[in-house]
Amino acid sequence: MKLKLLIIFVFISFTGYSQLGPLLFTDIDFKEKQADTIDIKLDSILILGMGSSVTRIFLADMSNTMIKELNNQKIIVSYFYLGRNAEEANREFKLIDKTGYKAILFLLPTDTALLDTKYNTSTNRTESAYGPIASSTTTSRTSYQQTFNFQLCRVDKKNEKFWSASLDIDCDPGKKNAARKVVKKVFNRFRTHKYIE
Repeated sequence: MKLKLLIIFVFISFTGYSQLGPLLFTDIDFKEKQADTIDIKLDSILILGMGSSVTRIFLADMSNTMIKELNNQKIIVSYFYLGRNAEEANREFKLIDKTGYKAILFLLPTDTALLDTKYNTSTNRTESAYGPIASSTTTSRTSYQQTFNFQLCRVDKKNEKFWSASLDIDCDPGKKNAARKVVKKVFNRFRTHKYIE
């Protein structure tokens, strides 16, 4: 009887773990491309983003996380979504009042967002007194894939770029952990260069 209970427990444990794995998946490739050494302390940042509807959701999560963190440091910050394409973004950018901000952080997609469903099949085999027991589980996850170019520019120098990075993201668009991980990487670089505390 105990052996049967142990087999059932092991089976349930493996099945639960295999279903949890895809939910936790986030692949982030973040590369800093430019980091000028300048004497600037950012006390105000304007965050601007553009892209498709799916990209807009991801950028909203990321900007909300940034705003929360920067507000804790007494940094004035605002976020604006500029539109789906470059034409809309250029038109909206001209209308935004940029006075009062020390820098602008552009979050620019460099390719078209890809929204896909990925499937994963895992097979678990456990030994029992009656021979091996095999079970297969197929799970799926929604995958949002996008490449971004991040640029930090000085407002007082006609939007002269002094920091940039690239980001390749592959994550579940419904989960906010990817946005938090990206923000952590960006702010770690900002702190390293002493742009923020």
